[in-house]
Amino acid sequence: MVGLLVLFLIVAIGLSCLLGRAFVRRLARRPAAILTSAVLAGLLAASCDVAYKAASEAPSPAASPCAAAAPDPACDAAERTRYLAELADQQIRTMPVLVKWRDQLPWGKQTPITVIIASADRAAAETALDAAAVKSGGQVEEKPVAIGRRVRAELTGLNVEIDKPEQTVRDVTALQNVTFEWLVKPTRPGKTVLTLRIFNELITPDGPIELERPALVHEMSVKIGFLDWLTWQMERMTGLQWAIGGVLTVLGLAFANRAKLRRWWRRRQSPKPPEP
Repeated sequence: MVGLLVLFLIVAIGLSCLLGRAFVRRLARRPAAILTSAVLAGLLAASCDVAYKAASEAPSPAASPCAAAAPDPACDAAERTRYLAELADQQIRTMPVLVKWRDQLPWGKQTPITVIIASADRAAAETALDAAAVKSGGQVEEKPVAIGRRVRAELTGLNVEIDKPEQTVRDVTALQNVTFEWLVKPTRPGKTVLTLRIFNELITPDGPIELERPALVHEMSVKIGFLDWLTWQMERMTGLQWAIGGVLTVLGLAFANRAKLRRWWRRRQSPKPPEP
C-alpha cells in the first residue's frame, strides 16, 4: 500500500510540473476535492494491496497433492477424482476423430491405418482421408470424441506386425490437425481384430496425468485372405522355378520308364546263384 501511495504522489508532482503553477493555484482553491481524491486513492490502493496479498498467498495448482501422476499420500481417492474432474472440465472438449482403415489386408504388404483428430479443420481432414481411400482402398469412419490438450494413441492386434508412428503422444491445438499412422503387415492368414485406443493426458504443473479410461476404443475386424497368402508364397518361389522344373522333369522321366525301373530293381534284389 505504501508503494502505491508513493507512486500516487510522484504522479501528482509530475502533473503539477507539467501543467504549471496556474493549475496548482486552481487546485489550491478546492481543498475538499483534493482531500476526497486522496481518500479515494488511498482506499483503492488498500483494496489492491489486499487483493494482491490474497492472490499471492493462495495455494498454487502445483501445491495440490493430487497434481502429480503418482499422487501424494495426502491426496485421497475422492480428492483425486474431484481434482481430475476439474481439470477435465477445463481441458477436454468434443471434436471429430476420423479413422481410415481396410477390412482386407493384402499379404506381404504394409497397409496404413490413419487417424486424424480434427482439432483445427474438419473439412481438410475429411478431404485428405477420402482421397487416400480412393487411391489405396478402404473406408473412412468419423466419431465425436472428448479430446484433451494432449493424447496418446495406440493400435494393437493379433497375427499382424505393426510399425508405430514416430510420436504416439501429441499435443492437440486449434492450429493444426493431429495425425497418427500405423503400418500393418499380416503374419498369418485368417481373421483378426485391430483395436485403436486414444487416451487423454491432463496437463498439470507437475506434469501430464494420463486418464485410465480411454477416450476412444475403436475395433476394426479385418480379413487376411488365404488366396492372397498362397499368391504371395508363389511369388516368393519365382526364383526357384528352375529347381522346381528340374524336380518335375526327373519325376516325369521316372514315371515314363517305370517298367524298366521295376525290372532293374528286381534284378538287383534277386538272389545270386551259388558259386560252383
